[in-house]
Amino acid sequence: MKKAFIHYFTGTGNTKHAAKILADELNKSQYLVTVINIAEKDSWLKKIEPNCLQVFLYPVYAFVYPKPMLDYIKKLPRGQNNKTAIIANHGMVSDKGGLHTGYEGAGPFFLKRILSKKNYSVFYTDKVGYPENLTVLAPAIDQESQKKVIQNADQLMREKASKILQEKPSFQKYSIFIVIVSYLLGLLYLTIGSKTIGKLFLIDNDCNSCKVCLKSCPTGAIKFFKQKPYWSLKCSGCLRCFNICPKFSINISIIRVVMLILISVLIIPLTVMWYLWVEKNLSLAGVEGLSFIIKSGFFRVTFGIFIYGLLSFVALLMIDKILLLIERIPFLKQLVGFTYSKKFKRYFFS
Repeated sequence: MKKAFIHYFTGTGNTKHAAKILADELNKSQYLVTVINIAEKDSWLKKIEPNCLQVFLYPVYAFVYPKPMLDYIKKLPRGQNNKTAIIANHGMVSDKGGLHTGYEGAGPFFLKRILSKKNYSVFYTDKVGYPENLTVLAPAIDQESQKKVIQNADQLMREKASKILQEKPSFQKYSIFIVIVSYLLGLLYLTIGSKTIGKLFLIDNDCNSCKVCLKSCPTGAIKFFKQKPYWSLKCSGCLRCFNICPKFSINISIIRVVMLILISVLIIPLTVMWYLWVEKNLSLAGVEGLSFIIKSGFFRVTFGIFIYGLLSFVALLMIDKILLLIERIPFLKQLVGFTYSKKFKRYFFS
């Protein structure tokens, strides 16, 4: 009997469900399927068997993938030239198509390159769309629309399973523009953005310390202090805690968002000054061999984003500490307690 391994990461349950649909279809074709939730402690594979199909499923974050999925793939043992498929799960707000269909970015393109270098024979990359869970920005879509989107996505997953079983090469195509945009957005998100999301959360007085968020966090990013949750730098930005909280107590703090925006604007001139200083000192140091690289547009953009992200991140951590102290003072807590997301409908696959 052939063997197949499905590796997945999930935030609010969509990708877990997609993995189950795929596993059921492979089982029907006489595959012995092992489904691996990469967030579980014992999920890391020590050895990849030859002639075993490998499938990677992940939710799309900022045109790429969650950091836990990237870390997992990088730590996987070398493959045995295994046939491998990659499927990106992007969010959808409607089953009507058009702009409502979401977009997966160039994540499959990047993962294909990483896996190929590790001796995995990637022959298939694709996408699927399940209901959007980005309810920090807008309420979840109504249940009727959710059902339609899920039904369509399930059917697509069955069709993709059929294509994977055929083992015929099939790849998503991306323009150089999408690849560059995905790379830059992904770089920001994976290094800074995902860790930032938890620092924007505000815990209101409805919190009853049930610790559902703590128990459900896939990366162990949530800790409790004085019966209230706070987020460490392990946060992957999956929004499971935000969507699963039974009291809707986890919300976006308007004050924190405003301060982040102000910092983001103020740090722009500091970034330019730091870059000019680095460029000048490298030139003075006589690093002639690097002059072409230093003055290239790609280096300037990438290094500029790195500096900008680093400065923003350090500033955010400082503000987080200050606001945590302010939030413990009763009459000041009201000041920083404004939010817009309390009444938003949340989404969690059930």
